[in-house]
Amino acid sequence: MGFIHTNPRYSIKQTEKLTDRAHSTIYRDIGLGRLKTYKVGKRTFVSPEALDEYIALDEQEGIDKVVEFEKSEAMEV
Repeated sequence: MGFIHTNPRYSIKQTEKLTDRAHSTIYRDIGLGRLKTYKVGKRTFVSPEALDEYIALDEQEGIDKVVEFEKSEAMEV
């Protein structure tokens, strides 16, 4: 089931909250081309489509292996 968008665009701060990613991670992924953005004046935005692609890429690549590792470690304790 996909994410239901309520905004036509998301700021970097909103993107951080929606993806539960740190500011530095978002900008790293922008630099790597993993998250597509566009500018309006000096502000940077993420389109709903780009956010969906980023989340899908995240799920596909298994970036959350650290979280999974922590969960598995907690289960062993």
